Amino acid sequence: LKLPNLVNTCYVNASLQLLLSLPSITDAVIQHLAQNTDPFILAFLRLFEETKKDIKGHKEEMENKVMPLVKIAWANFPVRTQQDCFQALEVLFLPPLLNAFADKRMLENVGLGGTMYVSRTATCCDTSSTEVESFKILTVPIPDDVLTIHPIQQCLAACMSYESSDSDFKCPECNSKGSPTFSRMFCVPPKVLIFRLMREIFDRESGTSRKNKCQVSVTTSLDMSMHLHAICAEVPCLKYGLRCVVFHLGDDTLKSGHYFVAVKVVQNAVDLWYVLDDYSDKKLVDINTYLSSMRKQVYILVYEREDSTEQECDRGSGKEDVMSTAAARAAAPAAGAPAKKAAQILVCNPIPIPIRSSNPHP
Repeated sequence: LKLPNLVNTCYVNASLQLLLSLPSITDAVIQHLAQNTDPFILAFLRLFEETKKDIKGHKEEMENKVMPLVKIAWANFPVRTQQDCFQALEVLFLPPLLNAFADKRMLENVGLGGTMYVSRTATCCDTSSTEVESFKILTVPIPDDVLTIHPIQQCLAACMSYESSDSDFKCPECNSKGSPTFSRMFCVPPKVLIFRLMREIFDRESGTSRKNKCQVSVTTSLDMSMHLHAICAEVPCLKYGLRCVVFHLGDDTLKSGHYFVAVKVVQNAVDLWYVLDDYSDKKLVDINTYLSSMRKQVYILVYEREDSTEQECDRGSGKEDVMSTAAARAAAPAAGAPAKKAAQILVCNPIPIPIRSSNPHP
């Protein structure tokens, strides 16, 4: 969809394009939220319905049909200035959608929801504790290094297993202070994986932020099998395909500059990638070449679980749904582990930065 820029609304448009790129979300909104009376949800509904129509993208037609919907969504955001695209997702768009999908099974069908075991180990005496956490978006730390190209798999591995620099942590077993280590493993992997690269660096001395221009190499396919918990032993593989990428242009902060997206569109069983920018016409690109040229601008990545993975999972468990089985097991933690948290956390954010580099994050 060609969305107009209403002055400093590129971050809103990029967030909408991200959601519109996922058929599971658009279909669910159209099918299940038609009776919702919330004006914000109704604006989503009408906007998503437009994606099902054959619209040529004429400027007048788009402005007449889409601009009123974007204005409704924009009016609900408290600050009408350029913002971080991630904040728009976190504050503006995801909460009303997730609240509208009150039924857990419906939420799983949409794909925006996963669960993982988070283990914390005290380095002083190897005492471990495990918690079950729900997540919607994973924030992935990246090194503050502009010279080296860092593969996305390397960044994800450091996000899933890292050592905290919290020296004030007190071991509950021996009362010694030390930095614990953390490890994350999927117990209920989601259909849609959303990664946000931590491109904002906060300087404690000056109280200001700057953009991390680390070069991150992104692949169109991602194998997350190594991050599956043993509870998912029936799942033979866990592979994801890239669906959407949000880019940020600008050297200062993430609250300035410009946001736009690249989106995969499947036509006649062929994957086509389009760059959608509210300041220019959409263009067809070779995604691998384009990603190689935009390593410093990649910000948010959306991966969708491949159909072959789901089919193999179904075969591996017979008639039983593997993911449902894993969810049931996750709901009953192992002996000695604390109960599952009641509230879902929107962002699973490993702080402090786990990646080791010659010039790490502050």
